[in-house]
Amino acid sequence: MKSLRFAALLPVAGIITLCAFTFFSGDDICYRNELARYTVLKKAWLQYLFWDGRSLSIPSLVQLTALKYFPAPFVSLIWTLSFLGSVYLILKILQLDFNVQLNFFSFGILSAILWLGMWKLIPDILYWPTGGWYCMMLLLALIWIYFLNKEMKEQNFNQAKIIFIFILSILCGTNSHNIIIPLIFIAIEKLVYSRVVLKEKKSTQYLLFAIGGLLIGGFMVLLAPGNGERLKAIAWNGFNSEFLLNCGLVFTRYCYWLLALFALLVFLCWMHKKNILNAFSPGRASAGATKWIIAIHQHCYLIAALLSVVVFSATSFFAVPRTALFFGIFITLYILKQFQIDFKADTNRMRISAMVLLVGCSGIIFFEAWKVNSLRQELQLREDIYNLNAGKDVTVEVISESKIPFAFQFVDISPDTNFWVNRCVALDKGLKTVRSTSRLQDQ
Repeated sequence: MKSLRFAALLPVAGIITLCAFTFFSGDDICYRNELARYTVLKKAWLQYLFWDGRSLSIPSLVQLTALKYFPAPFVSLIWTLSFLGSVYLILKILQLDFNVQLNFFSFGILSAILWLGMWKLIPDILYWPTGGWYCMMLLLALIWIYFLNKEMKEQNFNQAKIIFIFILSILCGTNSHNIIIPLIFIAIEKLVYSRVVLKEKKSTQYLLFAIGGLLIGGFMVLLAPGNGERLKAIAWNGFNSEFLLNCGLVFTRYCYWLLALFALLVFLCWMHKKNILNAFSPGRASAGATKWIIAIHQHCYLIAALLSVVVFSATSFFAVPRTALFFGIFITLYILKQFQIDFKADTNRMRISAMVLLVGCSGIIFFEAWKVNSLRQELQLREDIYNLNAGKDVTVEVISESKIPFAFQFVDISPDTNFWVNRCVALDKGLKTVRSTSRLQDQ
């Protein structure tokens, strides 16, 4: 077991270590240019008015503050710790339903599965200073789910707990709508289940305040002037006949981006020798409406995952990989809960499979570190050229896409000096213009 615990720490250490190699590019540089002109609160307010209703949320304010004052590795570390904190909270949430091991082994295994399984999302949510705030949105949502489930289990409500969940709900409600809608559903589902099936009313006030807080925060986002401007910019046509088609399109995209996660979750169930038929058997016999309420309660996280698709199916333009994070986490919660994955290393199959998974994940992570180190050396050469040519027209060699590690977000300049990234880099580095060219073109 000592060797397993050590192996479980390797991917966690690797995930954190990769932060040291993070760099600014594309959107990061544009944000930093604007933040050089404005305070964090001013920038957030301008975005709220002219682009994004989520700009007054806690994750957004953290994002802007970090981009303004800290180097790229530190910004990435904030998002990575949010990701690892989310892993811990998933285990804590599961502990409320059944006996789950919460130790270095379970933490390392789940961290490795989520990091590898969401490899298409990783460059958007961890090692990209601008986009990583989605991990903090996730962390807030899981904190909310944990406390809601904990209080529903203990049934020990008081005024302080009601005020706490109300404030936390407002904070969660100011985030992305593809996490707000699932959270509202979870709270409503628990309210109906407790009143109709459990026949208890103690939790009613608590849950109503949770729903109310989410709605207040959600309307702060929905009614933001910037959201209207954003929808105009993408020529949104509203909820028309293409809505269901868009639902299917976004769902397909999410499933494609998360194929590796689904495969690893199946592998985890195989490691635990779980029977799929037992996992999806009905919870209790019942009839009428109660039967459906129990079924919805049993498959709550699956429905929440599907609801996370709805917002971006209306505006599928924004259905980029990082938006699939919430879908993937709800699916993970659903599978782990349904199969009651306890992360006990009590069989040879479990121990050997876990060792292969942990060592394999660690190897991939450290290979990425080696690859990104080479990329950083090339970027440093560019920095030297920029510093030596302040105020001039500068041409640098293009960086091949094959040199970019899959875990990192890198938006390069182009041969067009008017390209938005080129203009941002020129402003940031004090250049007249900047463009890229290939070695072949130079010859």
